[in-house]
Amino acid sequence: MPAGLKTSRGGYRHPLYSRTRRAKPPVVWPSADETAARKDAANRDTERFLALLADRQARIAVEGDTDLNHDNVEAAE
Repeated sequence: MPAGLKTSRGGYRHPLYSRTRRAKPPVVWPSADETAARKDAANRDTERFLALLADRQARIAVEGDTDLNHDNVEAAE
């Protein structure tokens, strides 16, 4: 930053520019066990979502799309 922006008239250091920066916290990498646990949890969630998606698609195939979205409500009137 140019020196003229760091100080105001009379050599006064402006408080906005004289502050020290806050130190960044150190990066803590997860252990191999934590990483494996997160991956297992993500895989379980994915399998559960795919099961729900397959169930919904099967119900739509049998019953038709019965969601009460805006288009279906207008068509029923």
